[in-house]
Amino acid sequence: MATAHIEALKEDVAPVVLFFGDPKRSKNAADKYLHDVKQINTVRCAYGYTGYTANNKRITIMTHGMGQPSLGIYAYELIKFYDVKVIVRAGTCGAYQPELNLFDLVIASEVVTDSNWPKLHGLSNDVVLKADNDIVEIAKKEADKIGVKYHEGKILTSDVFYDQDPNAWKEYQKQGILSVEMETFALYQLAQEHGVKALSIVSVSDSFVHHQETTHEQRSQMTKMVQTGISILEKYA
Repeated sequence: MATAHIEALKEDVAPVVLFFGDPKRSKNAADKYLHDVKQINTVRCAYGYTGYTANNKRITIMTHGMGQPSLGIYAYELIKFYDVKVIVRAGTCGAYQPELNLFDLVIASEVVTDSNWPKLHGLSNDVVLKADNDIVEIAKKEADKIGVKYHEGKILTSDVFYDQDPNAWKEYQKQGILSVEMETFALYQLAQEHGVKALSIVSVSDSFVHHQETTHEQRSQMTKMVQTGISILEKYA
């Protein structure tokens, strides 16, 4: 089977997927953490790989691109046509709260959005979506084991990277929202609609509060986030 955006055969995709926005991050993770790896997708440079972890658990690593429309395409096709049951997105975010520092991990137990995605899928635009408690608890335990500092809570999925109002983020900060990124709401909505599990674990790549940011090369690594994502998926593989 192939879809409009994924050339893999159905049997080449594992039921559990580690999702990255950056194809370089996907390749780095497959090279470093999987063995007996098969590249399963090259279409549009959304590189995908299936292989085995150090604990011999079969997982797929897949690239979803930037923004909700792009992630939504890949998540839908993986769930609908490849029978994927668990997706963990490992990405980056901008911190809204002062206690978040560069490279800290945010476990997104809840997500809201400023986009029209909810309305397009029959939901109210102010809806809060939640990850299943079991996958959140597994994420916290695995992060503790690996030794990465994490924060659990609500994040914002935004359709805007360069906001016209440089202070718009402060309203979300007042609401207690931990950080912002551009994909998680769509992932959680599709998971809820199709009855699968999904979680976003995102590393702080820049801080609105402290005016700090990482380099592209640093963002493509973030090894503890990747290790945490793999450890979560191993519990379901």
